[in-house]
Order: sequence, then structure tokens, then C-alpha cells
Amino acid sequence: MSNTTGAYTLNWTFPNAPTASYVSGGGNSNSLTLDWGTGNGTVIIKASNSCGEGSKAYVANIGCKEAQQVDAGSIAAYPNPTAGMLNVEFNAVEKGNASVSVIDLSGRTILNSSQNVSAGNNTMQLDLTKVAKGAYMISVKSNQFAKQIKIVVE
Repeated sequence: MSNTTGAYTLNWTFPNAPTASYVSGGGNSNSLTLDWGTGNGTVIIKASNSCGEGSKAYVANIGCKEAQQVDAGSIAAYPNPTAGMLNVEFNAVEKGNASVSVIDLSGRTILNSSQNVSAGNNTMQLDLTKVAKGAYMISVKSNQFAKQIKIVVE
């Protein structure tokens, strides 16, 4: 939830021990560190302000080999609606290059950004302060997937 614009409050929920034990962060900070023990569980962060609220859940499924299952190709964009910085979060199966584009409803690319990503959860930040108000599509493309999500710029 880094670089979320405006005043907001964060609320973290996570499983109790022995599934997970608190290490640091949480509260109204934009990071949380847990010592993951045994079992499966969900970590949820909820951001809220006078415009509303949104949440992001991370599900950890630990099998008998303690291998984590990642939902490859899922994307999220927050805060949505936005008037400034937009965080685009996605999961990649392997490291490589990913591009994120802002596309207007007539199909024109308004903004494009790319970066090297690692396997697992990645976040790219886009500055939309100079983008006109309206509805847009965010397109995330990498070697493993191509997905889109709708956003609103206020």
C-alpha cells in the first residue's frame, strides 16, 4: 500500500500462532512481517478513507513440502479511484520483464512503463496526476500472462 495518496487508515488481519506470529509492522504502516509457522491462512490489508475502502487479500497455502502456491497472473490496482499515484500489484511465475500500460476507452495507450520483475508478488507505481479524469484500463503483460483491470481517475 506504499505511496497511497491522501489520508487513509490501514487495518491488517492475519492468522494467529501457530499459523503465523507477528514480527513487525502492521497497524497503519504499509508493511507487515510475519513468521509463518504451520498451516494455511489469509493476510488481509484494508485501506479506508472518506472516499470508501478497499482491501487486498493474500492467501498462503502451505502443502506438505511447505511450497507456497502463488496465484499467477492475478492483478490489482489501488487506490481505485485515484487522483495521483496508482499501485499496480501482480504475481509473476518467474523473473523477467513486465510492462504496465494505461489505455483509454478508445484503445489509445496513454502511459506505458516496464521493469524487470521477480517471481512472486510485484508492485509497479504509476503517476497519474497528469492523466485526464475518466475510466481507463490497466494492462499488465509479461512472458507468462496478459491481464487487464479497469480503473477510474478522478
